[in-house]
Amino acid sequence: MAAWQIRPASPLILTMIKCQVFYLAAKLTQNLSLLKKNFLLMHLAAKMLLGAHRPECDKKPKLHALIILVCGFIQLNLPSIVQAEALPEYRVKAAFLYNFANYTQWPDDIGNNFNICIYGEHSFGDELQQMQEKKINQRDILINYTTQIESLAICQIVFISHSSTFAIKAILDHLKNKPVLKVTDNLNKIHDGTTINLVVTGGKIKFDVDLAAAQSSGLNLSSQLLRFAREVYK
Repeated sequence: MAAWQIRPASPLILTMIKCQVFYLAAKLTQNLSLLKKNFLLMHLAAKMLLGAHRPECDKKPKLHALIILVCGFIQLNLPSIVQAEALPEYRVKAAFLYNFANYTQWPDDIGNNFNICIYGEHSFGDELQQMQEKKINQRDILINYTTQIESLAICQIVFISHSSTFAIKAILDHLKNKPVLKVTDNLNKIHDGTTINLVVTGGKIKFDVDLAAAQSSGLNLSSQLLRFAREVYK
């Protein structure tokens, strides 16, 4: 009697199954807070991207990775698939800051709290407040709003608002080689010394990374985070 032989699914079929997983994950997480939902979906996307480069996918790795990226960013950047209204720009940017914190490694001696500092006039409203209910590496998150450059040395993340671009050089000089993730808001290009620049292009929020700036500050950015960057400068 001939034995049944089960043929493994093709890599492309497996990739499409992963896309369906994204859709189901988005549906299941729609009642979670934005920060937690985006964190879970970004983590899932990164895991699947790693899977797209396994040996069985070598024939068309770029195709499979592209499909997964498209699926992931549909869930991360176009939540209207599972929600009726588009999310406000600064609610999404708040989620990005939270994900940057989760996918960056700081030195151990940064203190008991995790300080996220917003420099200058901003449009976050109260979008950042729910972050203070969470932790980063077992540290309580504190949100600080300031216009004093001297107060930024205690921060782990400094977000420099678009209205304060005139102060970028002074801020970066003050924080040079300190373990601080410097995030700028919608500059035309990433400034020398800036770690991450958020940009709005085509109606979507993306980000560029200066890896050398991160390393000179003693920060280690996860490869999972770098996969989602629009540009990575080395």
